[in-house]
Formats: sequence, structure tokens, C-alpha cells
Amino acid sequence: MATITTPEPFHAISTVAVKPEHAAELTKHWDELCQIVRDKEPDCLTYMWFKVEGKDEYVWVEKFRTRAAYDAHVSSPHVAESFGKWRHLLHGDFVFQRSESGTVGGWQESESA
Repeated sequence: MATITTPEPFHAISTVAVKPEHAAELTKHWDELCQIVRDKEPDCLTYMWFKVEGKDEYVWVEKFRTRAAYDAHVSSPHVAESFGKWRHLLHGDFVFQRSESGTVGGWQESESA
């Protein structure tokens, strides 16, 4: 019997400090970007952000069907255009943590379940 394998999903987590006086404007831009990614990137499975409790820091959680889908995302014109609109609102650079192939464990429950 042949084994069918599928590419391993690719995960990325990033953190970034935000100037507090710009948080509302920045998160509006991020919500717009989330919708654009949802509409244009069918291989993006999770694309969300949240504010860290008690800090002027935000975390992005991203999951793509493959590493190639992630690479296409970060080099896409719509991401570059969006980033150009709000880069000046950040207080520092994004710090990225990307998954290493074959090292993701645990479980995830579907929201539709």
C-alpha cells in the first residue's frame, strides 16, 4: 500500500512593539490586511494578531499550507503595499520565529467543530 504524504504546514510567529498612540490606527490597517490575505491567499490557513496583555506589543500568528505559500505571501505586492502604509507606526522591527520542518507538535481544534 502506498503512503500518501502531504506537505507539512508552515508556521510563523512574530512580535512587534507598537507606539501606543498609534495602536488604533495600526490595528485598523492590520484588519484590512487580514481581509486582503484571506481573499487573495487560499493557502493561508491562519492569519491573526493579538495585543500582549499589559504591554505595547503585538503578536502575529500565521499558518500556511506550505513554506512556498508563506514565501509567496511575504513577497506579495499586497503585503508590501500594506506594510508601506503603516511601518512608521511601529516602535521597532518585527521579530520572527519560523517553524523548522518536522518539528511542529501538539494539536489544534477546528473552530467549526
